[in-house]
Amino acid sequence: MGWVTKVLVGSDMDDYIKEVSKSRKYKVIREGDLNAYYFDVGQQCFGGEAGTHYKKLERGAWLTKNAVNRSPLFLEQTAMEAERWIDEFNEESHRSNIGR
Repeated sequence: MGWVTKVLVGSDMDDYIKEVSKSRKYKVIREGDLNAYYFDVGQQCFGGEAGTHYKKLERGAWLTKNAVNRSPLFLEQTAMEAERWIDEFNEESHRSNIGR
């Protein structure tokens, strides 16, 4: 494998990658709401075409209750510490089981 890039399905970046990659060799694998583009070894990346590269963040996961809104700003604003997330998850599960 050469390199991989993951983008939101149907996003502008998804359309962009399909357009500029017509001459590249790659395969696309759907991963939930993301398209993962796996490019063969020896091909130039999008560096100059798509802008700067992104590095893996040096932070933990963003734990949030809302799985629908995945915008980075929203996730950052609503993120919880792991212990708080687990407590709230347990409370919600308990409440939903009592209502049955």
